Amino acid sequence: MKRNSTDKPPQALQSEMEQIVGELPRKPFYEARAERLVQRLMRRLIAALREMNHPSMLLSGQDSGLKTVWEEICVQRQGEESYEWHAYERTLCVLINGELDELSHDEEVDLWFLTQEGSDWLSEHEEDEEHPEPNDSETEDLLSNRLLSCAGDYTNRRIRAYVERHA
Repeated sequence: MKRNSTDKPPQALQSEMEQIVGELPRKPFYEARAERLVQRLMRRLIAALREMNHPSMLLSGQDSGLKTVWEEICVQRQGEESYEWHAYERTLCVLINGELDELSHDEEVDLWFLTQEGSDWLSEHEEDEEHPEPNDSETEDLLSNRLLSCAGDYTNRRIRAYVERHA
């Protein structure tokens, strides 16, 4: 049987690796995984909002030139919020919570570590083996803010035309 270069049995190597990994700061590992997850969720949420394109779903009116709820949210973020903004917020809340419900506990924790509350918990419990219970409202706010940031940055010809007409 060929031994590895350290001549330690696999169990000893595993234990040694766990000790080494346990000594490294955990936050960067969570951040990278969580940021990839955020990007995946943003793509899914934006796709869902783009699929909301039936005229009965649009609050801006058929003469607005906008074709999707996503475009309506974009113009609201790039201009001023209309009196129907609460309806968009509720839509975002429902979609985000639907996505959160589909996540594993580990994914929820990773996302929560991106929040201030999660980051604080991680700093206070670096040496602990305790497992956190993430605050869903904090995570929902994080995703909502990220999505609204995307909406503020996204544009196309219909959005530009609408924003120019209402500037």
